[in-house]
Amino acid sequence: MFKAIRILLLVLIFVVSLAARSTVNSSIRVHDGQTLSESLRSVNGGIRIGEDCHIEGSARTVNGSIHVGSHSHTGSLKTVNGKIRLGEEVTVTGFLRTVNGGIRTLGGCGIGSHLSSVNGSISLDETRVEAGISTCNGDISLERNSRVIGDITIKRRGWSFFDLFRSRSRVRVYIRSGSVVEGDIINTSRKTDLEVILEEGGRIKGEVRGGRIVRK
Repeated sequence: MFKAIRILLLVLIFVVSLAARSTVNSSIRVHDGQTLSESLRSVNGGIRIGEDCHIEGSARTVNGSIHVGSHSHTGSLKTVNGKIRLGEEVTVTGFLRTVNGGIRTLGGCGIGSHLSSVNGSISLDETRVEAGISTCNGDISLERNSRVIGDITIKRRGWSFFDLFRSRSRVRVYIRSGSVVEGDIINTSRKTDLEVILEEGGRIKGEVRGGRIVRK
């Protein structure tokens, strides 16, 4: 019985390894112009995807940042302790997610699903996000005709004993240079003050809930 289970586990590990380029204590680099059908996985290491690459799978790491070069195409990107950076005209068919780290995109990027950071700033330049943005503790900047389909949500952090002694925090959402939020901007955290700053033609089509609007 136990022998059969061990064999099954080994088979599953082998199948997963075929579908992903994996490493534990090193970084992964994809050179310019490469096409890969597998996903990229690291534990203690960053992931760097060059320019003009096509990655059919996702890229995920625990301790490390993810960089994607200009004109590349990839699936979902996720890191726990690290930042995510996209060059110009990058297409991500899935989500972007980081816990302790910021997200930054350059002009012409497209995000096919949700974008989120728990503790980190989000800066989007001429970027379209198809399924909303969420954060707990980090400012958000939308620049140069960026567009968010759906809501921007400021989420409440999970409660702990230390919340009794934690002071209030502030999150600012900057919508600039013709950028548009198609949905609402919602603050669900009682310990967070929300300011939505509209500049140079930035617009919200929905409502601001749990915060105030500043027009400049």
